[in-house]
Amino acid sequence: QTRAQPWAAKILHYFLLFLTGMPVLVLQEAQVKIIPLSLCNRYDWYAGRITDNMLCAGTEGGGVDSCQGDSGGPLTCIFPNVKKYYLAGITSYGYGCGRPKFPGIYVHIANYRNWIDQHLLDQTTTVKGQNGPPTY
Repeated sequence: QTRAQPWAAKILHYFLLFLTGMPVLVLQEAQVKIIPLSLCNRYDWYAGRITDNMLCAGTEGGGVDSCQGDSGGPLTCIFPNVKKYYLAGITSYGYGCGRPKFPGIYVHIANYRNWIDQHLLDQTTTVKGQNGPPTY
């Protein structure tokens, strides 16, 4: 997809909740939009600090965002024709949480796809005469 216009995305993270003394992990999600780099790099936003290897996602007015503790979590987008999600980004950082003009910053996964594929292939090995993933 083109990055010229915002498109829908979803951020996910786990929230640790204590119920009756027992910790429970609760998966939370929020709807955000991928924001064009041209907007995200405006002087009153991130002032040119966002590279092509990054994605901005959130809302222009703030309020919905990833926050501390969410780093490493997924930013997903959907292929509308098949209704399947794909990993678009990995939560990296932001200035505060949910602030106007400072959406979350994510690693732009598509720019690392070749590297990821190559390293996944490097991890396969021959185990007892069969090709496949290593056993642990």
